[in-house]
Amino acid sequence: REGQTGLVVLRDVRKVVMTVFLRLLYTSLTNPEDWCAEAVGDELPLDILLGVTALARKYMVAHVLDAATEALKLRLFKAAAEGNMSDFEEIWKQAIVCSLDAVRMAAMQMVKDTVCQDQEECDEKDDDDNPTEIWGNRVKAKYEARSLCPQILFELQLLWPQPSGRLRKFRRLV
Repeated sequence: REGQTGLVVLRDVRKVVMTVFLRLLYTSLTNPEDWCAEAVGDELPLDILLGVTALARKYMVAHVLDAATEALKLRLFKAAAEGNMSDFEEIWKQAIVCSLDAVRMAAMQMVKDTVCQDQEECDEKDDDDNPTEIWGNRVKAKYEARSLCPQILFELQLLWPQPSGRLRKFRRLV
């Protein structure tokens, strides 16, 4: 069809994502006008960054993938610093889905490094002082409540045993 019409149609890619991807591909720069930012300093929206990362991975564009991966790792740290669990989960989930191992490992390491090992240590740290110091505890609480997406729940079994509710059903397998 492309040979007849001269058009390439990618139904699962939004125009804004392709525009940012192509600008990064050819210039290694971004332009806030591409995503209708009101000010020059406006940050690239997360959904567009994730889409650009997926395209870079799909079409094996190393320099765009490297830049997008580093941006996603920075967004993970920013989400934790701001206490933004929804962005943290979305980045981690998309990293799992797109097989972005560097981002997956950064998320896992952040959680592992910020979990309090004993209750006294947790009580000493105040939630308002530095949210990144106890970020792992927030993630662990959501893990134990099973309120994270299935992909992240599965990844976190590397750090912690499966919450006890389902273990009883599978005792016969062990």
